[in-house]
Amino acid sequence: MIGAGVSADDQVGPDGFPINYSPTPLLSGNLLINLFTLTAASDVSGRALNLTEAASAYRVDVYSFSDLFYYQGSATIATDGTWAVAGVQPGTVIAFLMDATTTQPATGASASSVTGWVAYSNMGVGSKLHDYFARVTVKTDIEYLQEDNIPIIVQDSTHARFGTSLPVNSGTPIAHVIYNDPTLGPVDL
Repeated sequence: MIGAGVSADDQVGPDGFPINYSPTPLLSGNLLINLFTLTAASDVSGRALNLTEAASAYRVDVYSFSDLFYYQGSATIATDGTWAVAGVQPGTVIAFLMDATTTQPATGASASSVTGWVAYSNMGVGSKLHDYFARVTVKTDIEYLQEDNIPIIVQDSTHARFGTSLPVNSGTPIAHVIYNDPTLGPVDL
């Protein structure tokens, strides 16, 4: 995703590997621009990669998050994967890849979460790690579930990432890696 004057987040993990690394070259190089905050209205564009169906089977819904997700508009995806939405309002911008046959939000719609997505801009680029997912909680007095069944994306032979589709509430965020054991069911690693 690209907004005016936005650059890639080059934060690194404990071993120095970029947390937003993409094995697929992007418009921004090999660093994913997953979320960014707009302080003024701006046009936003991006590119959908590794689609499993024709681009026409999908659309991109763009939201600006402050206290809620505020719908900013939808875009069709060109055959080269590019898309754009004009006049996105201030807030933290997140793009959701949606099945084109799902109902498009009404102009001015808002919600506490966005459901029905195929993928979202903070998810990452790459293959999903089979039989594993992330569960994010926030600990205050106890752990409160924030989001579950978050895909884990493989970045290379020794690195993976996940990204939530929701803003994390105040408290200490905790990520649980869950293995979906065929016999035991979900196992917290």
